[in-house]
Amino acid sequence: MSAPTTSRVSSDQMPLLDASAGTEVTAAAVQGEQGTAAAAIPCVIGVDLSLSSTGVAGGTWALSIAGGALPRKGATLLQKWERLKKVRSELLTYLDSAELVVLEAPSYGSNDPGSHERAALWWFVVGRCLAREVPLATVAPTTLKVYATGSGRAKKEDVVQAVATRRPGLEFKGNDQADALVLAAMGLDALGHPPVPMPQTHRRALASVAWPWTGEA
Repeated sequence: MSAPTTSRVSSDQMPLLDASAGTEVTAAAVQGEQGTAAAAIPCVIGVDLSLSSTGVAGGTWALSIAGGALPRKGATLLQKWERLKKVRSELLTYLDSAELVVLEAPSYGSNDPGSHERAALWWFVVGRCLAREVPLATVAPTTLKVYATGSGRAKKEDVVQAVATRRPGLEFKGNDQADALVLAAMGLDALGHPPVPMPQTHRRALASVAWPWTGEA
């Protein structure tokens, strides 16, 4: 598989859901007028899955898909299923429009109560990309941290701070959106369109990813 071309909408022009107004705005409207060179930027979508707040990002925007809270005890199978369906349905627009999806890989050491449901959501994303032939790369949490901070031992707040420092003026909220922005940046960097220059101590993380065009994914 070769690296994706740029036949679809740019990741800088993906629609963002304005939950307060119930309308869609584009990243161009948020960020201002885009230069003609933006049309050549491939549509790369970073996804950091969470049952409560999934982060989704492109090169210059980020948003969260809220799954909603469930009772701490006694949540029914129907409630859990409806939450999965909600996140899944809102993800479709971004997955189906992408030329490359970069998804955070599972944290296999996690044993929290939601890990089972989160695994179902993760496999939905993988299955959707495979069914639609959307190129997909998965990035281990430590690899994401290396690209963002230079260290695989960084904490979540370190990643948030790193994104805020390297991307001043870029609006995002919380670690889910920060992680999604890093994932999207990794995909863009691998395709030769890094949103910002990154030192080699960070870019070495790209070699740890099985990119779909290498035949190793």
